[in-house]
Amino acid sequence: LKGKVSDIGMEVTNLKIEAQRENMAVVAKYEAREQKLKEDIAGFHDLIEAEKETLRVSQGLTNRILAQRIEIDGELGELKRRYEQEHNQWSAMHAAEQESRRVDASTAKLALEEQQQKALSEVKQIHDRVSSLQNQLATKERQKLAAVLTIKDEMKA
Repeated sequence: LKGKVSDIGMEVTNLKIEAQRENMAVVAKYEAREQKLKEDIAGFHDLIEAEKETLRVSQGLTNRILAQRIEIDGELGELKRRYEQEHNQWSAMHAAEQESRRVDASTAKLALEEQQQKALSEVKQIHDRVSSLQNQLATKERQKLAAVLTIKDEMKA
């Protein structure tokens, strides 16, 4: 009986040792898995920090782009305002120039018409004078002819 108890004691001891080995293997397996999970978590923390940094850089770039857009929009607005102002100035200047040309043309037309009237009046005066001179000449020629005829008649007589 002592031998059997001793065998059972040995067997229980062997089973305890075997159970302890299995426990240690499971513990080692879980510790390895825990270590891997800790490393993965640390890696994720690094990735999160990298993503946060990328987000900060991206946000900084977005802010710079928005600031530049605001600046460009301001410059564009100023250019549009200046274009409109210059366009209005040129349009006003062109309209004034056109009006000036129209007035000059109208003035020139009136002056030309006045000169034409003056010339027609002078031509009429000259025509009247020529007619008057022709009448005077005809009268003088008749008087001369009459005088010549009178002298001829007196000479004949």
